[in-house]
Amino acid sequence: MYAIYQSGYAVYGVGRTPLGALREANKWLDAPVRLADLDTPSENGEVDGRFVLRRCSQALYNEVRNSGGDVHYTIEHGELLLAEECE
Repeated sequence: MYAIYQSGYAVYGVGRTPLGALREANKWLDAPVRLADLDTPSENGEVDGRFVLRRCSQALYNEVRNSGGDVHYTIEHGELLLAEECE
């Protein structure tokens, strides 16, 4: 599972593949983005406000599909998770 999110803000798309997440995200963005436009996770952290592609948990995938991308998330071991998965 993959998610495209705006670092520090919302999740814009999820998918079983990076391309699937991109297609979903582009439904909500004013200007379409390409996979090449996205930041990828790094050891140096993320730039607030940039769009990032990252693996995500099944729980986050389900929540975004069912309720939208305004979710509280965190990153554990390189994966985007719902915040409550870490509590």
